[in-house]
Amino acid sequence: MIDKKLIYEGVGALVLLVIFNSTRKLELKEVTQANPSKSFDSSSLPHYLQPPLRLNDGEPIPTPVKKEFTLNLIGSYPRFDTA
Repeated sequence: MIDKKLIYEGVGALVLLVIFNSTRKLELKEVTQANPSKSFDSSSLPHYLQPPLRLNDGEPIPTPVKKEFTLNLIGSYPRFDTA
């Protein structure tokens, strides 16, 4: 009996919150841009966030740089800061 009462109270609270939030009127404010003639420049972004370069017409697709496959039998790379 107590479990059903808690469920009904939770559902009632949820319904009241939905009704309250759906009847509120939101006030929209216009955003004005300070300098509308300035465009975005991606050169100031870090390297990992810069967009890829667009290829010109007829330019071949560059081949990716492949790493050599090596088996590291030591288990880890040697540390050069302790020498």
